[in-house]
Amino acid sequence: MPTPDRRDSAYELGRAALKAKRYDETVSRFETWTQLFGDDPRVGSAMYNVGVAHLKLGRAWDSVDWLTRMCPLLRPRLVGFSVSHPDQLAFVERADRKST
Repeated sequence: MPTPDRRDSAYELGRAALKAKRYDETVSRFETWTQLFGDDPRVGSAMYNVGVAHLKLGRAWDSVDWLTRMCPLLRPRLVGFSVSHPDQLAFVERADRKST
């Protein structure tokens, strides 16, 4: 079983790769991280980062795939959820209203 330190350091290495614009590395690190630590509350964020990295690499459909997989994880955490782009929150709110 991986230790919490390994979990946190692996996540931070993925974030560092994204910040440094090493998008192939970002994809690899966060895809592995989501497989190993799928029970972590940051899994939605990790999947989002994979989607962003794919988009930056010009892989729009791979990006859509990861961002779509991420959406169900957000529903339980909608209260207090913040995003950097207003259209993202609007999309999640509309999707939530349609299902109720």
